[in-house]
Amino acid sequence: MARRDLHVPFEEKDEAKLLGARWDAQARCWYVPTGIPDEPFARWFQPREQRPPTPPDYSALPLNLLIEQPAIVEATAECWSCREGTPVLTVAGRDEDGDLAIVTGIQSVDAPLGRALAERPYYRLAFSRTTQQWAFANLCTSCGALQGDFFLHNEPDGPFFALHNAEPHLRITELAEPVRVATDDPAYDLE
Repeated sequence: MARRDLHVPFEEKDEAKLLGARWDAQARCWYVPTGIPDEPFARWFQPREQRPPTPPDYSALPLNLLIEQPAIVEATAECWSCREGTPVLTVAGRDEDGDLAIVTGIQSVDAPLGRALAERPYYRLAFSRTTQQWAFANLCTSCGALQGDFFLHNEPDGPFFALHNAEPHLRITELAEPVRVATDDPAYDLE
């Protein structure tokens, strides 16, 4: 029996792996290795339309974080999916020392920040299958793949890992007025 490629949704990958499926990193797909019966994998033979749930109405969320000295910090990252360079951004504010501090988990923004973000359509409300929630996120301008915040902010080679004001690869746009956002990050729970 020859190898058979599968269409495994992210949330079912552990189950496919337990059944014996393997991940082909280069082809970016799961497959049934040669010699393993493929009947247990039948539900993954055909691609399924994966529609995210309808986004909730975040306009009713309280804007629980005031960013007094807001900035949009932009860089270029390599898309994990198509390997093309894509613009990415993060929203930040200046802390008491004047250093940039990243704000994550943004679910809603006020009008001034909304206007600034409208000029950057690659950063918008999107559904993450990893976190199973809607939040503002970066999407590749070539293939549309969501660029996860973890990789952009927490990986050593991520563009925003060590956010220093003088990093040459960063483009910082300071906004003229304070902005408010709704964030689900518990570090910003001000209520």
